[in-house]
Amino acid sequence: MEEVIIDQWAQIAELEIEFPSEYFRGQADANWPISSSLQRSMKGSDFETELSNIEYWLLRRFKRGAGRYLESLPEDDDVVSWLSLMQHHGTPTRLIDFTRSFYVAMYFALSGASSDSAVWAIDPFFLFDVVDTLSGEGRVGLRDEWDDSSTRFGNRFLGSLLKTASSASGPADASGVIAVEPCQFHNRLSIQQGIFLMPLDLQLDLIGNLLNYESSCENPIRKIIIKENLIETGLAHLRAMNITAETLFPGIDGFAKSLVHQHLCRNS
Repeated sequence: MEEVIIDQWAQIAELEIEFPSEYFRGQADANWPISSSLQRSMKGSDFETELSNIEYWLLRRFKRGAGRYLESLPEDDDVVSWLSLMQHHGTPTRLIDFTRSFYVAMYFALSGASSDSAVWAIDPFFLFDVVDTLSGEGRVGLRDEWDDSSTRFGNRFLGSLLKTASSASGPADASGVIAVEPCQFHNRLSIQQGIFLMPLDLQLDLIGNLLNYESSCENPIRKIIIKENLIETGLAHLRAMNITAETLFPGIDGFAKSLVHQHLCRNS
């Protein structure tokens, strides 16, 4: 894993040119591991070693109750879309939010930061290699077919693991991380240019799930550390690019979140 330290905004343009196609995730603390909301919500609890079983029951109950509130629901076996919907509405899942936009990831890194933050960059071709290894099928066709194949593998894995409470009670059969997308994007996911990375073994964080895999990519995982002195300057530049809470979270909630950053930008 390569680490890059950024302490001047001028360095950002070089990064964007160098990393045009990665999946990015911004985190407000450079020391945080990359873990899912399901892992974080159960950390330190009696259920920390039973995450797949918890996931099974959350999915089962969400499927049974969501129809009371939502008019359009995914197909029953499209588990990726179900988990995406759950995550969107606040239920913890194994899906981890990433974005195709470096600058959107920068916003999420800086907006909650009070110390050094980080943007993680992961080469998608590394994750395609992981899917090829796990499925044994090899890569055929064009890029859109590789994306679809990754999501199909994700649905097969989840469908088998979460078929019954008993099958979800044991450890995962494999580690690894794959990129998955719901069949239909909700508005926020589309605006944020979002994609989900899905760890297979919930007892490991995202990087731990990738330790057993080799990649043909050069530096497939990069950690870009944003120094604390760039928080206000960075938010001001992002606001000039129209990347704010108001644009990334449509509605009054996003508008309300954006007010504090407007104040910071005026005083930076």
